[in-house]
Amino acid sequence: MRTNTNILVSTAGLQATREWAMDDKTFSHHIEGVLTVSHSKFQYDNPEIDLTSELKLFPNLTSLGRIRFEFNTSLKWEIVKDLFWKLTFYDNFDNKPVSAQAAQNDYGLTLSFGWKY
Repeated sequence: MRTNTNILVSTAGLQATREWAMDDKTFSHHIEGVLTVSHSKFQYDNPEIDLTSELKLFPNLTSLGRIRFEFNTSLKWEIVKDLFWKLTFYDNFDNKPVSAQAAQNDYGLTLSFGWKY
């Protein structure tokens, strides 16, 4: 779905993955479903603003009960003409990581500044 200030997209599919466990140096191969929803809201007037969020779900079809997800959201805001700040949050989750020592969640927050020319 698309308007002058919004874009909403959803996708579905399959993917093959190969993972490497650092603790025992073994590989594993998986087939996963892929379900994605993303939304962008933006304005081109002063100030330019872009708010984007995306959620990806990966249900594992070869290791039933395992699910991963990735979530990203960012806000980009024009401070003055062509100078922007951007705040980004991400979260990656795996309920059954390949490595026994691996954490189930990895998340973070970044702040950046940029200039468009």
